[in-house]
Amino acid sequence: MTRKEIARDLDRGAARAEMVGARPATSKQVWFIAGLLEQSGGTPAEWDLGCVNTGAVLTCARASAMIDQIKTVIDMRAAA
Repeated sequence: MTRKEIARDLDRGAARAEMVGARPATSKQVWFIAGLLEQSGGTPAEWDLGCVNTGAVLTCARASAMIDQIKTVIDMRAAA
């Protein structure tokens, strides 16, 4: 998947967060997560992020946690 395709899927989760009154992930967070996933060669579904093809929401707090999670795994792979 391209960064743009990943961001589109993540944006859907952010839009659902806004619809339910939660603080949605920002566009910067979405774009950064998409870049990390593209860099890793993965997709949101492969990372089991729970915001693609489900009714899950992508809140600002969840996006921050996802960024930390993905960065940690990328760093671990690089160190191995």
